[in-house]
Amino acid sequence: MVAEGPYDEKLFEGEVGVVDVNWISGVAPKFPLKCMVRIRYRQPLQGATIEASSKKQVVRVVKNDSSLLTTNSLLLVRFGEPQRAVTPGQSIVFYQGEEMLGGGIIS
Repeated sequence: MVAEGPYDEKLFEGEVGVVDVNWISGVAPKFPLKCMVRIRYRQPLQGATIEASSKKQVVRVVKNDSSLLTTNSLLLVRFGEPQRAVTPGQSIVFYQGEEMLGGGIIS
């Protein structure tokens, strides 16, 4: 794909798949979940809705100093406004107010 300038519509995504999701609290939230997300360090928070996919969910609990729930299923994140230059392998972080809920890897 070749874009024509930095604001070509081909550079914008309205939704992305997310894998290897870590929930800080150790408990996955109920979906759909309306929250704020960030895909770049210093990027202003963006409104989004996270939905569970129809793929079977596999859960692995890791315990170190705190609880951490990792899901290997695919989640779908729908942005309130299309986001520019979203790239597979990039991290996405989920927030509710000032609280970081968790994050994952854009697939």
